[in-house]
Amino acid sequence: MTSDEDLASMIRDCVDREVLEVALPAGFAERVTAGARARRRPRRVRWSVGLAALATAAAVAAGEFVLEPPPVTDPVAGPVASPAEPRELLGRVSVEEFPEAARTGWIQNDSRADRRLWMTEHRLDGQRHPVQIRVFSGSVTLEGVTAEYRDAAKATEARPVPAVSSGEAVSWRDGGLRHVVLQREPGLVIYVVTQDFSPAWPVRIAEGVRIG
Repeated sequence: MTSDEDLASMIRDCVDREVLEVALPAGFAERVTAGARARRRPRRVRWSVGLAALATAAAVAAGEFVLEPPPVTDPVAGPVASPAEPRELLGRVSVEEFPEAARTGWIQNDSRADRRLWMTEHRLDGQRHPVQIRVFSGSVTLEGVTAEYRDAAKATEARPVPAVSSGEAVSWRDGGLRHVVLQREPGLVIYVVTQDFSPAWPVRIAEGVRIG
C-alpha cells in the first residue's frame, strides 16, 4: 500500500469515528490526497534547491571552484632597429659653405667605439669664435648629441628648427654662440657652432654637409 493510500484510509477512519451520520461526497478522499501531494511538492523543490546550495558552498569551501584571472598575454614586440655602423669619414666629408673642409678636417678622438667623429674649424675675418663643424656617424641621435653638448645651466632651451631640407634639427643659444644639431638620417648627425648673429646661417652650413 502506498503512502497516499495510507493517508486516505486514515482520513476515512477518522471521519467514520467522528461523524458517523455524515455522508461524504464522492471523490472527497481523492481531492484531499491530491491537495496533500500539491502541498508537499514545493517542500521537495525547496529541499532540492537547499541541497544544491549546500553542495555548492561545500565545493567552494573544499577548493573545487578556483577563480583564476584570464591569462595575460605579452604584447607583441615590434622589430628593434639595430644601431647604424659607423661610416668612414676621413676624406669623405664635404661642406658646401667651406670647400676646403675636406682638406682641413680631422677625425677627433672619441671614447665611444660605436661612433666616429669628424671635425673641422674655420676662423673668419671679423669673428672672435671660429665656425665649428662636427659630423657624428654610427650609434648617435639628435637627442643624444644635444644632451651631450648643451649646457643646460647656461644655454637657452633647445627648440626645433622649422623647414629643414631633410631630417630634423634643433637650435639653442649659449652666450654669443648659436648651436644647431641636425640629424639628416639615422646614424648621421651634424653639429654646427657659429657666432650668434644669424640663426639661419648655421642651419645652412649643416644642411650643406655631404658624406662621399
